[in-house]
Amino acid sequence: MESLLLRRKLFLIWCYNIPLCFLLLMLDAPAQVNGQTQLRPGTYGDRCSTTNPCEREANLVCINNFCQCSGSDEVFDDIRERCAVQEGKRCSPPPFQYGEYNPCVLNAYCSVDKKTCTCAKHAFPDGKGHCIKRRYFNETCSINKQCDGMRYLSCVDGRCQCEKANMFDEYYQMCKRKVGDFCLISRDCVKNAECVDSKCVCGAKYVENSDKTCALSFGQKCSASPEEFPCSDTYFACINGVCQCKNPSYELYDIKSNTCLGLVGSLCNLFMSNNRQPLRLKNCVPNAECVRRDLSALSQCECEKGFVETVSGMCQLPYGAACEKNTALFGDALTPQCDETVPLACKNSRCDCENPNDIYDPMDKSCRRMIGGQCSPSTPCVANSECVKEKCKCQSGFLPNFRGICDEDNQILPQQHIYDVVSPPPYTMYRSTPIFE
Repeated sequence: MESLLLRRKLFLIWCYNIPLCFLLLMLDAPAQVNGQTQLRPGTYGDRCSTTNPCEREANLVCINNFCQCSGSDEVFDDIRERCAVQEGKRCSPPPFQYGEYNPCVLNAYCSVDKKTCTCAKHAFPDGKGHCIKRRYFNETCSINKQCDGMRYLSCVDGRCQCEKANMFDEYYQMCKRKVGDFCLISRDCVKNAECVDSKCVCGAKYVENSDKTCALSFGQKCSASPEEFPCSDTYFACINGVCQCKNPSYELYDIKSNTCLGLVGSLCNLFMSNNRQPLRLKNCVPNAECVRRDLSALSQCECEKGFVETVSGMCQLPYGAACEKNTALFGDALTPQCDETVPLACKNSRCDCENPNDIYDPMDKSCRRMIGGQCSPSTPCVANSECVKEKCKCQSGFLPNFRGICDEDNQILPQQHIYDVVSPPPYTMYRSTPIFE
């Protein structure tokens, strides 16, 4: 009764001159039965008597003139405004675990197996018979069990956060394991990743991002909006709607490592180890390394010792170097192992001129056609010769030898001729040097 009068006084103060409040007061007003005032059934804690009963639908009974729960295992649920069985106490499983049939306190259910009220997975017992809903991401906390473990949240610095190695996924509303972290099922991993051999790895068409998440790989269609279909920011950028190397003119895509490698002469990242020594990182094309010269503040990709730079920015074997096979897989095609600029090919385990009738010139590092061979502007002749009617012939003052090159003629005749191997001179020339050296 006292609580009813108190509520009416509060309504009168708040509802003064507000028409809508009169309707609320009428709903809360005592009913008149046979000219006598009939109070509404009392709620939990209200005074009661035989004439002023308690709310039956709330499982309340009048004990010592106060409305209380009927069973000793029950507590009053303020949210549902009814008495409910405490957490950990025996209960009778209803047809449905939740809803109006649930006999247990809020955030609990009647376990069919245990036949006791058990906190749901998103709640924890408070030790007083109630089940407290676990807190959401970034809400305040003091202990781990206050945070929603189903979302992998822990109490970090007074707030429910993901553990250091994890990140909160706004889409799934839960903490996710990053690439490389331990996992049990794919649901544990970040978006576009899957659990393989107990580790989170990026799925098909995706590669690792700088923040250990997964983004689109090379050649995949991307969006101008990075939030929708982003490329991996480690190596790629969305160029003309396709994920490509960030600097296509200075980088080459490597299908083996699924990364972009810097061509010779391009800038590269040279990280320093703890003892300030440079680390040889695999961010340059094969047979190249990231080097910083003493007088330079920048690091560049340079060919390793024993390799030469080609016009395409690769590092390949020079003439005469030992080789194992003619081609090596790189990027999305087969690339020559020997210097393709000359061009060279791997013959008998050595890098040699591609054309067997060519002779290697160490001065300008090129393969040249022998005397008598077919020539063109793109296939030059040996030194001291020239291309005449698409054939290599010695220049004036030089004579061909049996190696197909031109030697200086020490016995110049009054009438000089241009000779070749195919059309020998009508008379015998004497050379100052032996034929076989």
